Amino acid sequence: DVSTDGFGSTTQSGSLTANAPAGSTVVAAYLYTSTYTNSAAPIGNTLNGSLVTYTANLGTTAPCCTLTAFRADVTSIVAPIINGGVGGAYNFTMTETSSLQDGEALVVVYSNAALATTTIGILDGFSAVTGDSTSINFVTPLDPTAAGFQAEMRLGIGFSCCSQMSTVAVNGTT
Repeated sequence: DVSTDGFGSTTQSGSLTANAPAGSTVVAAYLYTSTYTNSAAPIGNTLNGSLVTYTANLGTTAPCCTLTAFRADVTSIVAPIINGGVGGAYNFTMTETSSLQDGEALVVVYSNAALATTTIGILDGFSAVTGDSTSINFVTPLDPTAAGFQAEMRLGIGFSCCSQMSTVAVNGTT
């Protein structure tokens, strides 16, 4: 399963929560951030007091403000807290060092023997400010009428203000 949380930052610090049932084991945990007017990766950020290193530059969009998205693998910070834990909500403190950042998002993928088998797909990066599209093609078509079928989409949107908005359509339906 997956847990996601995020916060917009005006204070350069906040809390991110990961939810996982007892007996869960973290498969991977990623921390995302966006910067504006600066395409360099933030340096000195911490998650629960541990230094975060953004190793993936997910792209820059040029039309406005040099918006840039970054990802850090924080599995080594998150896993020791969740693995073997009592389950429930796990809170992580986040501190940013740059006023040019626009918040954080925490994505935690975990396994748990008590849960049904699922597939988690993370499409990270950014969308062009002029609009774009993404397609996901499965080897075997999904059957939404199958017992227990569930589909969920979560969006993380960095740097939004001033009446900005996004329109998302799935199979032509907004």
